[in-house]
Parts: sequence; C-alpha cells; structure tokens
Amino acid sequence: MTLRPPAVARPARVRTRAKARPGRSRWQWAALLLAVAIGLTMLMRSCGEAVPPPPPPLPAVAPPPPPGPKESVARPPPPPPPKPAKPPDTWAPERKLLRDAIAARSGDLSACALPPGSPARLLTRIRVVKSGAVRGVTFANADPLPRGLPDCLRGRIQAWTFADLKLLADVEVMVTFDLGPKPAAPAP
Repeated sequence: MTLRPPAVARPARVRTRAKARPGRSRWQWAALLLAVAIGLTMLMRSCGEAVPPPPPPLPAVAPPPPPGPKESVARPPPPPPPKPAKPPDTWAPERKLLRDAIAARSGDLSACALPPGSPARLLTRIRVVKSGAVRGVTFANADPLPRGLPDCLRGRIQAWTFADLKLLADVEVMVTFDLGPKPAAPAP
C-alpha cells in the first residue's frame, strides 16, 4: 500500500449572487411618482373649474347722425412752388470750343494701325489743363482694346496742345471717336 500525502485543503468556494443591472434607485422612483401625482392633481383642478360666463353685451349706442352738408367747399391745396431753374453751364462754351478743336485734330489718329478686333467707336475722356496741354486720356469702352492700339492713340492725343483756346480752368470732355477705314472723327 502506498501512502499518499494528505490533500491540501482548498478554501471553500462561496457562491455570490451576481448583482442585477443597476436600475433606478428608490429615491428616483419616489421623485417620479411624486411628479406624476402633482401633474394629475393640476390636470384635475383645471378640468374641474367651471368655464367663466361670457361678458355681458355692450349697450346698443345709436350711431352718430351723418354730417350735414358743409357750406364751404374744401379748396384744393395750392400747387407747389416752381423749382428753381438750373444755373447755366458756365463751362459749356469752353467744352464746345475744345470739342471743335479735337474734331479738327482727330485726323492724327488715323496714323495708328487698327489691329483685328478693334472697336468701331471709341469712347474717350480727355482732360486738358488751363495752359492747353493734355494731361489725361482715358478710354471708357466696355471691351478691352487690342494690344498696342491704346498706347498709340494715347500718345497721339497727348501730343495735342490747345494753348490757342485760352481756357479759364482745367476742362474735361467726353468724346467718341469713330474708328474705321475713314479718318477718325469725333462723334457728337
């Protein structure tokens, strides 16, 4: 017979019950129950009240009698006073002289070669100082001008002098030049 060593005592296994998934605590349930009870109480009180009676009807008041015919007829309002006349344009004679002088010199612009895509008409703003020298040339066409044409035209226009006009102040005019096979001439 063989001897066996005594078995080691194992600690006894204690079975513990697994906790259920945590739910609402008792305080939360009590608060929910209290809120429902208050809501029901308020609902029952509002339904139990009697509907207030409608307000009493207003006493009938006789409408006022229609107004009698007036002895004086209402006059229409007087017409508004006439607007003051615009003062005459004091620069108009100088602009007219300048436009005529530009028309006389516009033949110089025919020296500029017209590349393909050049517009038939060219809207130009020309600023002339009191001494008669051209200080500014701006082209106001909606479409861009072909390369080289603006530089040539600007150089020709800025070479003009209007010293013989004896201008009283700086003058700015808008001129439309007709570009084409004929020599360029300003349009009215």
